Amino acid sequence: MDIMACYVDSELGNKVIEVATSYAKTLGANLHVVTSLPQKIERNLHDLSDREAAQKKLLEVQEKVKAQGVDCVVSLQTDDLSDGENLVSYAEQNPMEMVVVGVHRVSKVGKLIFGSTAQHVILSAPSYVLSVKV
Repeated sequence: MDIMACYVDSELGNKVIEVATSYAKTLGANLHVVTSLPQKIERNLHDLSDREAAQKKLLEVQEKVKAQGVDCVVSLQTDDLSDGENLVSYAEQNPMEMVVVGVHRVSKVGKLIFGSTAQHVILSAPSYVLSVKV
């Protein structure tokens, strides 16, 4: 059994890891911690430092999860897709029993302009989705 946690380095992201780890431990599941960092058209040194920082944070999370006795795989998705599409793509390529995603309030205008990663994951994931809020 595999559970996927959609992770972003924030208070909400840490809550997602906490909840997903608890479920994985209870169910004897493997936990996949996935972060999306879409590629930018023009590559520069700033892009590389963002990737390095994201990968470093994922490895820190992996150590915390493993210390709680849960098998953990981390993945940094860097395809030319939106964050939501990257996360759903990972869940489709690596069949999951459950996807855990964080949600927070965004104004209607904010959703219109920026979209909603959580909304895309909730509506498009190929498995059950558990939403977590702070």
